[in-house]
Amino acid sequence: MAFDMYMEEIIDHYKHPRNFHSMDDATHSRKEANPLCGDTLTVYLKVKDGAIDDVSFTGSGCAISMASMSMLSEKLKGMKVEDALALQREDIIKMLNTDLTAVRVKCAMLGLVAVRNALKDGGNDE
Repeated sequence: MAFDMYMEEIIDHYKHPRNFHSMDDATHSRKEANPLCGDTLTVYLKVKDGAIDDVSFTGSGCAISMASMSMLSEKLKGMKVEDALALQREDIIKMLNTDLTAVRVKCAMLGLVAVRNALKDGGNDE
């Protein structure tokens, strides 16, 4: 029963992704792709005073990659940049709260990879 509840949340985020739009005034952006499955996404971040003031994304992919980025976008708002950079694979898996195969972990991590690379690059790479 609990598994169904978490899968419903993933499907909800996939069908109705939060913060799914481009951002014209982003201070950082990054496009990433998963060549194994074809998932792509672009992350837009607005960083102000060392914190993520706003976040959005665009792209297409499987339920896991899109839901993971949707959930992550909600988590990142207001987070300090150093805390965002410290997020790890385990944090993403815990956020999704379901078992994932190795291939699905790569899908789940796509958004975090884009966020990390955007923040490390220090600017736009769209």
